[in-house]
Amino acid sequence: MTKTTYVQFCMAVLIVFPLLLGAETSIVNPAEPLNGVWEFKPVQEWSVEEAGEEIISSVEFINIHRNGTIYFFDYQNHKIVALDQQGKKLFAFGRKGEGPGEIKSAWDMSLVGDQVAVHDAGSYHLFDLKGNYIKTIKYSGESEGLISPAMMLKSEEAQDGQSLSIIKFKDKSAVLLKKVASPTKLLAQGGGIRLRVRDANVVTGLKTACRHNTIIFGQSAQYKLYVANPSGKILRSFEVKGRSRPEIPEEYKASRFNRLKLNGSLLGKGMINQLVKCMPDRGPYFTDVFIHETGLVLVMLPEYENKSARFFDIFSSKGRYLYRGVMQLPDQMDFNPHAFVISGNTLVMFTQGPDDDERTLKKFKIKLPSLK
Repeated sequence: MTKTTYVQFCMAVLIVFPLLLGAETSIVNPAEPLNGVWEFKPVQEWSVEEAGEEIISSVEFINIHRNGTIYFFDYQNHKIVALDQQGKKLFAFGRKGEGPGEIKSAWDMSLVGDQVAVHDAGSYHLFDLKGNYIKTIKYSGESEGLISPAMMLKSEEAQDGQSLSIIKFKDKSAVLLKKVASPTKLLAQGGGIRLRVRDANVVTGLKTACRHNTIIFGQSAQYKLYVANPSGKILRSFEVKGRSRPEIPEEYKASRFNRLKLNGSLLGKGMINQLVKCMPDRGPYFTDVFIHETGLVLVMLPEYENKSARFFDIFSSKGRYLYRGVMQLPDQMDFNPHAFVISGNTLVMFTQGPDDDERTLKKFKIKLPSLK
């Protein structure tokens, strides 16, 4: 090797090496998991119909703090209810209104560290774990969730796609994470009302999860998820290859919106027909993403036939596809994808079984795979 060639070779290494250091790590998984099927095997521990003297009639957004306290949003009374691990009411807080700490129209509720965050229209109300009001954070645009009390995820739709950014409340600075495809839409109109339905089991859209300073996000039109830190750096991505988006059965389409209500009344037949016509032939790759405290990533899949079950792809914290998880509820109970939480080896869900007159809040013990 001549001296000139040697120098050129070293320069090439110096140029390529930094690029490798800054490159995003991408894991491509096959369609089938490494370790086969994992059954969560839920076993019911208790079921409660009342919180204190009040009937539990409408539950949304269940969360469990690491101290074991269960929080859920009572949609009918616009307040948050806290239960102990045995299902006994501890206290309740919040009320309907538009003042500080009052809830106008809750979109979500989450635990951010040791604070309860209620996502309202254009704002987040923060409470401590005892229900004492801390402050309200107002924002513009569309939030995809809080990362911490100091920052949130914000999405914006444009003609060329949907962008996801990290917004810091203190100085309102923004860090763009990524642009993804725009969500699909189900639209209907009638009687002067224009309705847009975001049905995660049917249409594709942006899905996000935040926990322990880790952000995971992806557009469910493709099976690829990105992992980022709160500084906005994408650390890695992982995907599943060789899988097709599931077909949506015609029977499911026909019955999907029969119980959908608008302003307290069932949707009219004309608007239902419009929504059904908008429905695609194939559903999304996944409907939601969760980060378990062990570091496992649970990706919930769409389900159109088995009302008492949901299926999850279970990934390691590094993005390796470990198991296909099966969550089959006992006694033909309905799996409620809108009001459940998995924490530790516990599943809490607002659901109804064949022997129940109404839905009740139920706690189950589940079996989780190890990280080994």
